[in-house]
Amino acid sequence: TFLLADSRSGLRYVVPTDPSGGRTFNDNRMWCYRRGRYCKEGEEPDPQYVWTNELQQAYEAALSCNAAEDHAASPSPIQVEAT
Repeated sequence: TFLLADSRSGLRYVVPTDPSGGRTFNDNRMWCYRRGRYCKEGEEPDPQYVWTNELQQAYEAALSCNAAEDHAASPSPIQVEAT
């Protein structure tokens, strides 16, 4: 996961580095942007964290940038893990 900041609200959204979130096609759990994970049974996503088209565009741009960096990077013994 990584953080995506909304400059208007000041909220930081925890988003998955994999757009599928690693879930299977029939998993209908909601993603909680505050918790940075799928909601467990009985949980609801935080209603203050509303996903917008602007956030979606920023998310897609961040994923594209990361993919381009990964592709251009040479092999290194040091690995950085997103949190």
